[in-house]
Formats: sequence, C-alpha cells, structure tokens
Amino acid sequence: MAFIKLDPKETDIVKSLFLFKGAEEELVVRALSDSLCEAAEFKKGEIIYSIHEYRQSLGCILSGSVQVTKTTADEHRYIMNTLRQGSSFGAAAVFCDSPEYVTVLRAQSACRIVFFPQALLERLIEESPVVAKNYVAFLSDRIRFLNDKIQGLISASTGQALANYLMGSCVEEAGRPVVRLDGSVSALAGKLNIGRSSLYRAFDALERRGIISREEKKIVILDPEGLERFY
Repeated sequence: MAFIKLDPKETDIVKSLFLFKGAEEELVVRALSDSLCEAAEFKKGEIIYSIHEYRQSLGCILSGSVQVTKTTADEHRYIMNTLRQGSSFGAAAVFCDSPEYVTVLRAQSACRIVFFPQALLERLIEESPVVAKNYVAFLSDRIRFLNDKIQGLISASTGQALANYLMGSCVEEAGRPVVRLDGSVSALAGKLNIGRSSLYRAFDALERRGIISREEKKIVILDPEGLERFY
C-alpha cells in the first residue's frame, strides 16, 4: 500500500461524503491535510480489510470498486455488496472494540481510498456539531436499514423471500455471484414456505428486470444491487 495525494476530483468526492454534508469547505480541507489522514491505492484482488486485519477508520472510495464478502463456517464465500466511487465503509467499526471485522473487503479493480482514522474523527466530531450530527444520522440510518432487513426475514413477500434467499446463498464463480439449487423449484418453495406458482412468478419478475438469468438449477445474479433493492 502506497501513500498518494488527492487530486481536485478526488477532493470533491470527499466533500460529498456523508460526514461532511453541510460542513464548511475549510473543515474538509483541514481534514484532508491532517497528518492522520491517509490516501492509499490497492491493486486488483488485494485485500483491504480482512476479518482480523482492519483499520479503525472511515474509508471513502475515490476510484475503482470494492467487493464485500462474508465467509461462512463451511468456507463458502458470499458476495454481500459491491462498493464504488463515493461509497464509504467502516463507520460502524471505528469506535468498536471488537477484534474482528464482520466482512472481507477486496479490491475488485485497482482503486484509491482515503482513510479517516478514529483519532481524526474524534477531533472532527468535537470541533464540528455538523460532523457529529452527520455521523449519528448515518449510523441511525444503518440501524433502520438492518431492522428493515430483519423485518423482511420475518414477514417477507414472495419476491422478498426469494431475493433474500439468493443474496444469502450465492457463491462466486468466474467473477459472478451464482446460486445452484440443490433441489427442484418446488422444494425451494417448501423451504421458503411460499406457493410454487408464486415462486415461479417471482423468478420471472427478476429475469424480466435483468437481475438474474437461469439455466436449470444454476442462477446467475447479473445485478446484485438490483437484487438488494428488490427486497
């Protein structure tokens, strides 16, 4: 990982970060020029955060894309999300004492990222009520998002139930998230506790929208973000 300087376009990306919404431009400039702030570049395939090695920092992607995955106890790697330019990560872990990060972040392409470590964030929060409010609001939105997903698991519609199952069961094959059914669609309907005809309609809806493609028991997720919005 090499230290790099931000160009004007990258600085504008940081200015649009949730942390600095409504803040004075001078605050952003001071934060970026602080000795604790670091911009770094990663090669394609390089691990940015792993379960046991991560920074207690807020990261902002300046260019490229980052794949977020989670590995289960049986060593299956599931694709959770893809982060792109302007996206942030790590906010919930900055002030957490846990020795483990919940996911693995890997550079999907060559990318640049700027990091705001805990000590710098503490100073910004103390200096600026706007930054403090932005940080609390962001974490509150994340809590609400997670609560909505939990509620979706409890009382999901057919489409939500299918989308949730696909997101939680995909593995990476040839660079794409893929789900391989271990039984028939009827068996899946029973597993999800929904009607077979309703499940077929949900599959058709996802295919029409270009979110998935099906080849017998193989389901390729063409648009992970679209699938996440679907449920």
